Amino acid sequence: MSKLLLYSIFHGNLNYSSIPKESFHEIIDSCYWPILDAIKNFKFKTGIEFSVNTLNKIQEIDPLFIEELKKLIVQKKCEFIFSGKEQIISPLIPKEINELNLNDGFNEIKRIFPVRPRIAYVHEQIFSNGLIPIYLKSKFKNVMLIYETASQTCNLNKKQGFSPIKIKSDEGQLNVIWNSRNAYQNFQKYVSGQTKKQAYLDFILKNKKLEDSCFPFYGSDMEIFGYKNPV
Repeated sequence: MSKLLLYSIFHGNLNYSSIPKESFHEIIDSCYWPILDAIKNFKFKTGIEFSVNTLNKIQEIDPLFIEELKKLIVQKKCEFIFSGKEQIISPLIPKEINELNLNDGFNEIKRIFPVRPRIAYVHEQIFSNGLIPIYLKSKFKNVMLIYETASQTCNLNKKQGFSPIKIKSDEGQLNVIWNSRNAYQNFQKYVSGQTKKQAYLDFILKNKKLEDSCFPFYGSDMEIFGYKNPV
């Protein structure tokens, strides 16, 4: 019998304009800590992504959270996913600033976590081919992008579903790990009670194929859970 392999990335960002500074502590308590609790209590192995800017803010407010996240990463109970020093819309930013954002962010991450991130979560999930050499120069080989956006501009093989693909430039190639807007919105609806459990399970299982396949059930914001949805 074939398997459907589920994976997820939870993205955290305290820099939303709609989140007042006085709510940062509440966000950490009600949105970020429960993810770590799920990792510890239910052996829920997921990807966790924060910009360095957000990590620094968390460190100022709740250093215990950073220590606990570091412990889980070292124990390989979750994987830290890289994004950069600041959350930016990369295709709108000059090449030199994109390179600085990746390189400075990576150098700071090395001082926080004793691991080298292998996957980059592209800022705002907005990508252009001009970013390929920038990620390659920063020694990244894997990026996470939204499938639905790519399918509008690329001739994707629908039979492959969410299986990783390669994208190329003259400088080399990147592996693309798919995120799915449709999938993460359905998960949000299920968690908020808008979708019943059986309907959500049916949505997941319709992605199962005759051969082993994978499915990104979540790849978006943490702040939408356990808070008054500031996103």
